Amino acid sequence: MNDKPTNGELAIMINGLTQEVRDGNNHVKERLASIESKQDHTNGRVRKLEQYKYAMIGGVAIINLIFIPLIISFLTKLIEK
Repeated sequence: MNDKPTNGELAIMINGLTQEVRDGNNHVKERLASIESKQDHTNGRVRKLEQYKYAMIGGVAIINLIFIPLIISFLTKLIEK
């Protein structure tokens, strides 16, 4: 008895493996497309949050520039009295 596969059997096995690899590649490509579409949506939300954060930082900076000198002036006048 010969346990070695024939060339025809090897060709069938290789063709089967080749098809499995192609199917796997197609599945990976589909998943990547899905992830990319979700990434675009998420990046938009992150950008909005970043813009909000920068607006809040700018607002606090402006408030500090306006109110801190006023508070210091008020406190110095209060202490002098």
